[in-house]
Amino acid sequence: MMKREEIWWRNLDKCLNILQKKYSYD
Repeated sequence: MMKREEIWWRNLDKCLNILQKKYSYD
C-alpha cells in the first residue's frame, strides 16, 4: 500500500510534467 505522501508527490510530478510541456510550446 502506498503512503499518502507518495501519491501526492506522484500527482505533483504529473502536474509538473504537464506544465513543462505547456511552456515548452511557447
